[in-house]
Amino acid sequence: MSLKELPKPIPIYGYNGQVGLPIITILQIYLRVNRQRQYNIPFLIIDLRSHNIILRRKWLAYLGLQLNIQNRRLIWPKTIPLIPSFIKEISIIIENLIQL
Repeated sequence: MSLKELPKPIPIYGYNGQVGLPIITILQIYLRVNRQRQYNIPFLIIDLRSHNIILRRKWLAYLGLQLNIQNRRLIWPKTIPLIPSFIKEISIIIENLIQL
């Protein structure tokens, strides 16, 4: 995994409309959510303060995911099969990733 600088900064606005620091770096990662694997997912690097990660509704819509709010689960469409993995997966704690 390596950070890549964006050719053009992405401006950020808070929920209250205040301007924040722009996004200038991106990280392409392998992401596993509920046993579903996603490869080469672009992650925009920004200080989220109390959140580790935010998966936006555009990502949910792109994959056709539904939210089961009562059970706090994602419902994956049947058209996205589980991708088998034949390698050992290594998990990285977010704090350790930040130190890289």
